[in-house]
Amino acid sequence: MKYLSYIFLTILSLVFVSCGDDDGLPEPDGGNSLGTGQVNFDFSGEGYEVNGLGYVSVVDTFINFAIEDSTGTLNYDTLYNQAISFGIIDYQDDSFTPRKVFGALIVNYDGPGTYPYFGFNGNVEDSGLWWIFYSQYTDDGVTSEEAIYGGLSLLYSDDQNYSGSIVITKDNNNLLEGTFSVDAYSDLGVAETVNTMAGSFSIEK
Repeated sequence: MKYLSYIFLTILSLVFVSCGDDDGLPEPDGGNSLGTGQVNFDFSGEGYEVNGLGYVSVVDTFINFAIEDSTGTLNYDTLYNQAISFGIIDYQDDSFTPRKVFGALIVNYDGPGTYPYFGFNGNVEDSGLWWIFYSQYTDDGVTSEEAIYGGLSLLYSDDQNYSGSIVITKDNNNLLEGTFSVDAYSDLGVAETVNTMAGSFSIEK
């Protein structure tokens, strides 16, 4: 069975618009919070680190998707769910120009626990890791020097044997912590060559 998913940019827009103001920075209101954060992870034999502004935001997701059944018919549906979006942004100097960004989104988040990749396994009400990503930019803060994607992006492939999960180990009024080990790929490397992206993060609220 082949799964198709789309309107990725819509999802990203909802996440960042709902937790930000006109300058694009998250706001500590409406279920959102700001603090400092750090993430360390390994991917394809290299180590990565992001230190900077951490954000945690409760968002509403609007996800259109289609599932192709055994007859080749596409069955369309829409998923409206609450999710938790969180990440860390390393800004250049004192400006709002990003140098590195790490982020993730969990659909139907329900506190500490293990969230495997969200896979549309016949039940769109499942909880799971919808996407996880890392981006590194040039001095303009727009052009990507490197990008690593996991989750949603993998659903575009015919091969559904991807695995991985994110584990939230702590979530209280002061701190969000967790670990992850997921299949992911770099868009600047060999096209869709999948490697393991594994590490840990800590975000102060």
